[in-house]
Amino acid sequence: MTGWPVPPALCPSCQKLREERREAYIAGDHSRVSDLNVMIRRRHPGTPSDDPAGLEPIPVPDCSVCVALTVERREARAAGDKRTIVEVNREIRAHPHRKTRKR
Repeated sequence: MTGWPVPPALCPSCQKLREERREAYIAGDHSRVSDLNVMIRRRHPGTPSDDPAGLEPIPVPDCSVCVALTVERREARAAGDKRTIVEVNREIRAHPHRKTRKR
């Protein structure tokens, strides 16, 4: 997914975190995904990411609010408006989403 750090292949601890991250994403636990991304980056500072923006929150797919905020963030980045980028990132992190129950 966009924004996820790519851990070194030879680090078994990070590979375990990578698998946990995938499972959390499938379960819809985006907070856990973010936490695991931070853990990987802390173990390996400078870890490359598939998103040049770095530690930005991941918007929930198919959420109209997250989509609108992502567009606003992209436009702010193009304009060099760092303050708006930070504010939008806060909104994406704080935006509530209902957890779906497993049946």
